[in-house]
Amino acid sequence: LSAHHEAVEPLASQATAHARDTTDRARAYQVWIQAAIARNELDQAMDLTIVALAQLGIRLPADRLRLRSDLQKMPGAADKPVSAHDAQDEAPSDNARSLITILGSLARTRWALRGRQIEDLADLPPVTDPSLRIAGSIMASIGQSLQMQGSSHRIALITLEAMRLSLRHGLFPTSAVVYAAYGAILCMLDTVPGLGDIETAYRMGQLAMRLADRPEVQPYRARITVPVQYLVNHRRVHHRESLAPLLAGYQSGLESGDPEAAALCALCYVSHAYQLGLPLDELEHQIADFAAVVAQLRQRAAELALAFNHQTVLNLLGRADDPLRLTGERCDEEAARAELEQSGSSGTLTAFLVLKAYLAYVFHDTDAALALADQMQPHVGAIAGFLAYARCLALDALIRLDRCHQAGSAERRRLVRQAQADLRRLQPWAKQAPMNHLH
Repeated sequence: LSAHHEAVEPLASQATAHARDTTDRARAYQVWIQAAIARNELDQAMDLTIVALAQLGIRLPADRLRLRSDLQKMPGAADKPVSAHDAQDEAPSDNARSLITILGSLARTRWALRGRQIEDLADLPPVTDPSLRIAGSIMASIGQSLQMQGSSHRIALITLEAMRLSLRHGLFPTSAVVYAAYGAILCMLDTVPGLGDIETAYRMGQLAMRLADRPEVQPYRARITVPVQYLVNHRRVHHRESLAPLLAGYQSGLESGDPEAAALCALCYVSHAYQLGLPLDELEHQIADFAAVVAQLRQRAAELALAFNHQTVLNLLGRADDPLRLTGERCDEEAARAELEQSGSSGTLTAFLVLKAYLAYVFHDTDAALALADQMQPHVGAIAGFLAYARCLALDALIRLDRCHQAGSAERRRLVRQAQADLRRLQPWAKQAPMNHLH
């Protein structure tokens, strides 16, 4: 809570070495994991999670979790093959094995859910075993953090394991976080033909939000809010309905001592408010307020993302020397991009590229817009399931069609084919939620 995250590692290392029992050791690991997340060192957080859960008797597929592969790069996933940042050197067999692992885990989870009504999960008996409760808490926290990195296969594997743990043993205080995350996973997997299930995802999200009203679950409201309001609900209801819950989640995270979740709620609010078209002057003031608090909380990933979102708004308001560059009052483009690439935050890097492409498009720099659209393509799978995923596809199509009037016949045909592929991928979204995605 004091945000001295750098001091945690040596203390946590000593605590794990001298812990009285496995449960105490796991609690020390949990603090260590949260400090790594706050510093945006998500690979270290993943390694610590694997070790901590193994000591609690939960063995995750460590070789799969240490990859940064992406569902969109795996066989059969989407019209345009795309990948997460830093995954380009992985052999295709790694991605195939990751997909097989996820399919097996998903099948086991669906089998465990057979014959159960989703709404009845609220009535599972409570878990009292302290080791199991700490394991559930660790899995619930790390999964959400990986959204910033865009590691959809990591999120899927951890969430599916956590779902089965709850189905076997009962209701954890963090089970609502897992139910919300499972709904988000089903939305993310919807980009891979035959794997998603939007109806089940929505019901899981609604169940999670109802559970958030229980006293023992209220400290986790912010963590529940992010996947439900940012990934699930826009597939069924207008995304303007997400703004008030995200603000409430932000306040809940601050009050319950969950700075990471509070920062994510703030960032998700800004993303949806921007895409909704809120007045820029109003949004600029809101981002400034969020950014000041998140900087105090020292949540680096959210702080960086808020900075380049803030700079985008300032550019659109005419408060930048170069409207196409995210450099000015709130952001330094080169430093921001270097930090994103170094940390492997593919999801946040994708958002960064989308905003730059949008600026190039609205300020009529066709060459820059097309170059940025090409840069976006290898990363777009990192935001699969997000509202921004649909916006990215729509923007990509607009940029390529805008380029057509300057292109020769061969290039024009290629650009039109690429735009048509974007629109094909948008069609299921438009059918499911026309109020958000019928462009």
